[in-house]
Amino acid sequence: MIVAILAGSNERMAVLTASALLATAGFLASLFLPSPAAALFGFLLVGTGVSNIAPILFTLTGRTRRMPANLAVASVLTVGYVGIIAGPAAIGLIAHATSLQTAFFLLCAAMLVIALSARNIFHRV
Repeated sequence: MIVAILAGSNERMAVLTASALLATAGFLASLFLPSPAAALFGFLLVGTGVSNIAPILFTLTGRTRRMPANLAVASVLTVGYVGIIAGPAAIGLIAHATSLQTAFFLLCAAMLVIALSARNIFHRV
């Protein structure tokens, strides 16, 4: 998170992309590496990557010109809180219906969407 705060505006896009890719690598490591220690290391990578994403997106939300900043921040925080509450239940539902590996692959896909859309996100603000 310190990296996201200290990065300048041009570097924030690179930090966002790298953070999402780091989280993707962590999910993939936890899925494909056989030992419990490797899975823990994978989740360390996930936490390190994801911890940079929210501060960058909150900063961008406060700088938007498309709607008043207070409404934009409230909207993004509402979506974030819904994700915090509904996310684990959705992962559990998907894991129960298919497998935990499938649920983690979907999380990998979500991180890749963030990484691939970083340039678009920054150009819209």
